Amino acid sequence: PIEISQDLRDTWRDELPELPAQKRHRYVEKFNLSAYDSRVLTDEFPMAEYFEAVVDLGADPKLAANWITGDIAAYVNANKINFSELLFLPVQLAEMINMITNGKISGKIAKDILSELLLNGGSPEKVVKERGLGMISDSSKISEMIDELLDLYPDEVKAFRNGKNKLQGFFIGQLMKKTSGKVDPKLANQLLLKK
Repeated sequence: PIEISQDLRDTWRDELPELPAQKRHRYVEKFNLSAYDSRVLTDEFPMAEYFEAVVDLGADPKLAANWITGDIAAYVNANKINFSELLFLPVQLAEMINMITNGKISGKIAKDILSELLLNGGSPEKVVKERGLGMISDSSKISEMIDELLDLYPDEVKAFRNGKNKLQGFFIGQLMKKTSGKVDPKLANQLLLKK
């Protein structure tokens, strides 16, 4: 029998990279991901590497996991490529996620520009600016649009004031339709309730 010293075994163990099971456990503990998300992310080393690079750049881990395991993984699989071959780099995904969390764009706008970014790479901020897709967060502008909507639908306003609270969703829907989903929904809801 070959006898291997404890020191040698410890050296070998220290040289091993983080194993998938350890990585899954860390994702659940550190990033508060579900067991399912952490398993999907660690199935392939390049996917896990991509995810970690995005999170290291300051992106929200849950949003990063959702984008990577959803739309981006679908693109990678459909095109039979690897995450390491993506033109849409981790720094660009982190930029896009930060734009969503900072309220500069909505998830819908991000989804609309994603196909272009996956094909060509590039800065999400630049694409948003070029296409004029940024969120409308100017409260005076939103207030004007709400006033127009309230004038257009006096019966619905009356019904809302009489207790039909579900009509708030109707007004927000109309506002989203009018702005192609560019209005900040949180701010719009607050202003609508005031009016």
